[in-house]
Amino acid sequence: MGLMKDLVVTGWQKRATWRRIRPVVKALDARQGTVLKDRRYGGRMVAPGRGITALRQGTEEETVEQLLEAAARAGYGEHQVIINGRKRSLTFEPPDGLPFLWIEFFPAGTPIRGRGREPVPDGHTGIVFSFG
Repeated sequence: MGLMKDLVVTGWQKRATWRRIRPVVKALDARQGTVLKDRRYGGRMVAPGRGITALRQGTEEETVEQLLEAAARAGYGEHQVIINGRKRSLTFEPPDGLPFLWIEFFPAGTPIRGRGREPVPDGHTGIVFSFG
């Protein structure tokens, strides 16, 4: 029973996590561009978090550079770059007090994960933010 109790996420833990996420969403301007999806998640057995999917005008390189600078201003330092086909992801080790941050980039012509087969329009970059 003790182990199961450690896995259960309480309402106040969810609210506290969502409050920590809010300023990071703002600092990264994660809702810039066309927001396709913005949802909070978390349940009794699932850690709380927030996911935002958006389209931004600009190339993938410009968008990655802008978000790396914004993440640094928000307090994130070390990150890992993961490249999978045409998709690039950045994962950040969260400093004390900041939530986990994972950003996926989808260049023009590729579909965004979880959004069907429709490709990202020319001159835009698809972005999936995961905060937790």
